[in-house]
Amino acid sequence: MSEEEARRSAAIAAQAQRQGLSEWQLEAAMAVPSSLIREIINDHRRQPTKPAPEPPAVKAASGGTIPLGPRSKFEIENLDRLVARWVGGPNSVR
Repeated sequence: MSEEEARRSAAIAAQAQRQGLSEWQLEAAMAVPSSLIREIINDHRRQPTKPAPEPPAVKAASGGTIPLGPRSKFEIENLDRLVARWVGGPNSVR
C-alpha cells in the first residue's frame, strides 16, 4: 500500500467513525450520488399498474411456435452437450 493510499484509508476510517458508519458504508455512500438513490426509490414507488406481458413465442421451423421462458434441466443439459460438441467445452480456446 502506497503512502497516499494509506492516508486515504486513514481519512476514510476517521470520517466513518465520526459519522458512526463502517468504512464500507461510507465508501458506498460516496460512490453513488444521493440523487440517484432518490430516483431509484421513486421508481420503486411508482410500480406498473398492470403485470408485464408474457414473453413472446418464436416461430419454429415446423411452423409451430416455441414459447420463450424457463427451460427444463433436460433441455439445458442437451443444449450444453450440443454446444460442447460443436464449439468446445467451457474452457475451450478454439
